[in-house]
Amino acid sequence: MPPPAEAPSFAVGMKELLFGTKLNVLLVCVPLAIGGSVLHLGDRLVFIASLLALCPLAERLGFVTEQLAMYTNPTVGGLLNATFGNVTEMLVSILAIHRGLLRVVQLSLLGSVLSNLLLVLGTAFFCGGLRQKVQTFNTDVISANNALLVLGALAILLPAILDASGTALHRVDDKGADELALSRFSSVILLAVYFAYLYFQLVSHADLFDEDGGAEEAGAGTATELTRLADDESRVGAPDSPRPEAAPAAEKAGGGGGDDDDEEEAVLGKGGSLFWLAVLTVLVALLSEYIVNTIETSAKEFGMPLAFVSTILLPIVGNAAEHASAIIFAMKNKMDIAIGVAVGSSTQITVLAMPFAVVYAWAVGQPLTLDLLPFETAVFAFSILGTGLVLSHGRSTWLLGLAMLTMYVCLAGAFYLHDDGEHPHQILGLQKSPPAAHKQLQYSRMAPPPPPAHKLQRVPRNHSRF
Repeated sequence: MPPPAEAPSFAVGMKELLFGTKLNVLLVCVPLAIGGSVLHLGDRLVFIASLLALCPLAERLGFVTEQLAMYTNPTVGGLLNATFGNVTEMLVSILAIHRGLLRVVQLSLLGSVLSNLLLVLGTAFFCGGLRQKVQTFNTDVISANNALLVLGALAILLPAILDASGTALHRVDDKGADELALSRFSSVILLAVYFAYLYFQLVSHADLFDEDGGAEEAGAGTATELTRLADDESRVGAPDSPRPEAAPAAEKAGGGGGDDDDEEEAVLGKGGSLFWLAVLTVLVALLSEYIVNTIETSAKEFGMPLAFVSTILLPIVGNAAEHASAIIFAMKNKMDIAIGVAVGSSTQITVLAMPFAVVYAWAVGQPLTLDLLPFETAVFAFSILGTGLVLSHGRSTWLLGLAMLTMYVCLAGAFYLHDDGEHPHQILGLQKSPPAAHKQLQYSRMAPPPPPAHKLQRVPRNHSRF
């Protein structure tokens, strides 16, 4: 895209940065989180404030990235958006890896995929279906994302199957070594495929994405710009359905995300964009560190399992910008944009954030794997396959959205009762037992265990039982 004719003033950029979205009301939580940490006001307060403060900061980070991309060519702009699209999840993962919270890394990334595929997409289908009887969308670009999601599901399934089947080569000498090696190998392959996907999006098939899926060019990062665009439309009283004379433009916006509007909205100069990008990245990193440092204590104080906090609560707040933009554009019958935000973000997490976390942990000497517990692996695989089946028809209704939302609510309840295997906790009064005691418990539920051999009474040969 061509750069702006003249650099906007600092005051205009500051005003747009602070008041450009309604989410900025939560910026008051930033000093609250910092003050709570410095003054030691309690882990629970710091955790809640940091979690809420991440919502506007992540959205503004994407907005600044969009502004900086206006001063580059489309390829570099797309790379910037792809890099900073899921920076919050990646920073949380890096900090958790250094603290040895490997299960938090696995569960938070898993939860981000589930949140985008089921909660965000389901809410978009439901809210859009309340205004439109049937909504349609283009399936050509979505098929590329579905293929990568299935590839990511396969990469997670393989270590789990290798572990569950007991067929690992070194299962006796070094248990878990083969699953770790396979995870690292698969992660390197996934990263290579992700860069090939970027080349597919930005170079070889850029025209396809420009016409049918412009919202996906930046993956999840464009959700921030779309939120601002949606706020602008709501302020000027945009109707629920396009006017007849505006139908061609609205139809184009449904696939492209309003690129023309983006070019006219340069409110930050190049230097200002770089400055605010650095400031916001530092703030996001600081709040992510607060979250990682307080998540275990906060989970205990709330009386919630760590698996539930990491998989459900953390991704919901972290993906707030995607939630808002997808819902708003679905209600305006711009389904290509709404689906591009949710599915594009899930694709980036699956083929970029997850393998990056494994490779980074490998570099710092942490044994992070893609080997999730059987329950988590099944949830991940079925969610991807189910979403792919729903999107393959190219049509959505409010009932489909309700079904996806119900599925997510059921999964949330299941994760509340899920023992993650790494951090034992009380579930309905039952404490996790070691393997030997667990086997004894199984015997007690079915039948009394057989008595030891030395306690068996032998019947004399000359004595009759009858």
